[in-house]
Parts: sequence; C-alpha cells; structure tokens
Amino acid sequence: MSAPPSVVRIPRRAWYGLALVLLVPWVLVVWLWLRPAHAPADRKPSAAFRPVPTDAHSSGGKTTGPWGPLSFSRILIEPPEDFIPVVFTTPQPIRWFLPVADAAAAARFWQDLALPPAARDSLQRATLSAGEAAGLLVRPDHATVLDLSPADRTKLYAALAAHPRNALQRDPFRCRVDAVEDWFEGSGLPADVVGLTRRLLYERNGSMYLSDHDLVLPRIPTAEGRLRYIKVMSRKTALLGLLHVGPESDVDALVRYWGQGRRSKDIEPLLQSLARRPEGGRIDLVHLLPAFARRLLYTYPTPSDDPADLNRDCHWTSLNFYSAEADDRFADLAQARTALLRDYYQVNGAPALGDIVMLVRPDGQGIHSCVYVADDVVFTKNGAAFSVPWTLARLENVVAFYTVTEPIEVRRYRLKPR
Repeated sequence: MSAPPSVVRIPRRAWYGLALVLLVPWVLVVWLWLRPAHAPADRKPSAAFRPVPTDAHSSGGKTTGPWGPLSFSRILIEPPEDFIPVVFTTPQPIRWFLPVADAAAAARFWQDLALPPAARDSLQRATLSAGEAAGLLVRPDHATVLDLSPADRTKLYAALAAHPRNALQRDPFRCRVDAVEDWFEGSGLPADVVGLTRRLLYERNGSMYLSDHDLVLPRIPTAEGRLRYIKVMSRKTALLGLLHVGPESDVDALVRYWGQGRRSKDIEPLLQSLARRPEGGRIDLVHLLPAFARRLLYTYPTPSDDPADLNRDCHWTSLNFYSAEADDRFADLAQARTALLRDYYQVNGAPALGDIVMLVRPDGQGIHSCVYVADDVVFTKNGAAFSVPWTLARLENVVAFYTVTEPIEVRRYRLKPR
C-alpha cells in the first residue's frame, strides 16, 4: 500500500504576498496604458491648424443680424510639406525691376524715395542701364538690402510692387500685425533665423510682410531646415466661426438666411435639433455652407503641372459657390466676367450669404472676388497659387491684402432669381 501524499500548507500571509506579486505588474501595465499622454517638452505640435488668440473682431456670440449670434476665433494654417515647390526653398539671387525707362528716370526714382544716401547710392550703382523691355534691372548687394530700415523697406517695396515682375514685393509672405508672435510660435526655427527674419519684416495696411527670405535661406544649413522655414512663413491666418442656437432662437429666420441657394431643407432639421436642446448648442459655420465651399474650406489645392489648374482662382471659387459640381468654365477670366454680368446684379444695402464681393481698382479692373458669408466675414482664396488655402476672413483684411498703393472699391453682386 503506497504512502499517503504529503500536503504542503501555505500560510495565509504567503498567499497574500503571492497575489500581490502577480497583480502588481498588471496594475502597473494598466496604469501606463490609461494614464494621459504627455509629449516630451522638446516636442512641437505638428498639426496644420494652430489656434491663436481670439480675433479682435470676435463677436463672442453677441452679434445681431439675420445670420444669428456668431463667435469667431483665429487659426494659422500651414501647407503640407509636399505642397511646397523645391524652388521656394532654394536661395535665389536678388533681382528687382524698376518701372522706369532709362538711367535718368532711375536716378529720379531713387531720389524720390528719400532713402539714406549710402543706400540710395548703392542701389543706383546696382541699377543696370541696359534695362529690360518694361523697365530697368537692379541687382542689389545683400548688405544694402539687409541694412534697410523697416520704414525705408516699406517705401521701397511699395514702389517695386508697381512692376509686375517684382513677385516677392507684389505677393510677399505676410501675417497680420497682431498675429506676428503666433507666426513663429512653436515653429522650431533657430533663434538667429527668427531674429533675422524679424529684422527684414516691414508693415503695410495692418500686415507684416517678408520679401527677403532669400537673405535668410543661405543661413539655414540643411534642406529640411529650409523647407521648415518656408512652411512656417507660408502660414495663413483664417477664422473659425460658430453659430449659437438655443430655445429662444428664431429658427425660421436663421433658416431663411443660411438656407439661401435653395438649401432650406438641408439647413432646417439641423438648426431645429439644436433649438430643441434645453441648453442650445453651437455649430461650425462650415456645416452651413453649400457643398462646394464645405469641400474646400481650410484646404489647399493639389499641386499640378496642368496650367489650367492655376486658373482655379478667386473668381472660379466665387462663381462656383452654389455649384453642386465645380464648373471649370469659370477658370477662364473672360467667361467668368460674362457669367458675372449675365447671372448676377449689383446690389447695395444689407449683404447676404452668397453675395459675390468684387474688389475693383480705380481703372475699373476687378482684381479679386470672394463670397460674403456673415458679419463681414467672407469665403476667399487670396491668390491662385497651390500654397494658398481657402479660408474665412474678415472683409477688411482681404481689402488690406489687395491694397498696395491704390484705393480699392468694394462692389457686391447677387445671383439673379431663378
């Protein structure tokens, strides 16, 4: 007969100890999994949308108007890296074109600007008397350009912007004066690069401009750093808008305003659902815009080698606002003008959603169009380039964007009843 099996008795305290040994690692794993994530201190946010302080014109939900109570806040948008052409990150020689015919006119040009004598003499020596078909070529040295004061830079570059070949003065990098600190915030750029850039900024019409990035790029040693620099300088200010709807809201009035363009049936259920909530609710304005604008807002056009794609500009954008599908006939300037005169009529008085806002020079030339949304905020694309997004912006800021030396007249056109 075999011996009975031996029994090992483990004290209760030992069981407790064993349980702790087995459970503690799992508790630690669960805690590490669920705890809030904290980025390392040296990590920079990589989101394209960068929130910045509330816009000075923010209505804070207290706006009165047919659009209802609105509030706005500003963001900075920067383009994706693969949307930035390589040529933008490659330093180019500084070349200016003077809108004058000969050396004597060039001398008067420099004299009239009242620049410091040393700068004036240096720039006059850098002006090539042989000239070009539509003006004279200037090849200034870097030291002279770097030493210009902000005031002298403003005067000089406003004059240079009159020549169509001075692209960097006509269409510089820019940011609103009150958003300059946010322009560089979280950029990851070296302090000396930011300092040099600030030295080269100049002010015009409530914005700060940079036309001399070709002085900065050679001081950035890597291609990645130069790409990051252009990406930061390409940031654009935009508005985020919210409509506040509550039990006290006149939903019928809101539907009449936001449902223009035969979209009432699409807008009404959404606004009614917010009004039924005891505490009300807020809705982003992007959800109240026609499908065409919803698709494009806060996005960039896909880069393309097709020249026709470059013509999907502000006029193409404005005339397609209510289109179910984009009509590329409006990419042709002549057809866009014909459509505006045929299908729209000029209006005064209270603006309405969908009105086309045309900016017109004193000679009658329309230089930009955008679409009125509400509370003097417009849907706009400020330039045809692939590096320019579709945004919401204050109309006064759009006017300032396009005002260089001449005053701009603002006209509004409304779609004719169908």
